[in-house]
Amino acid sequence: MTEVENSDYKPQILVAEDDAFQRLLLLDFLEDYNFRGTFLKLLSPLIYFLVTAVENGKIALDKLREENAHYDLVLLDLMMP
Repeated sequence: MTEVENSDYKPQILVAEDDAFQRLLLLDFLEDYNFRGTFLKLLSPLIYFLVTAVENGKIALDKLREENAHYDLVLLDLMMP
């Protein structure tokens, strides 16, 4: 077992998507992976990663600039114009 597997650390994902349908679709996809346990098989039996979703890039930048902010993955705009 690795050090990460023994800790309470949960990877964090920041989702920034202005299209509400796309954001909901992605959050649903990530939730499915969390509870099936097929993504990042670490830590807790139910929650493998934490997801924060925001409506636009400005809010995403604000989140990234917050003190103690740490995201392991940032997903931006699933569909570009």
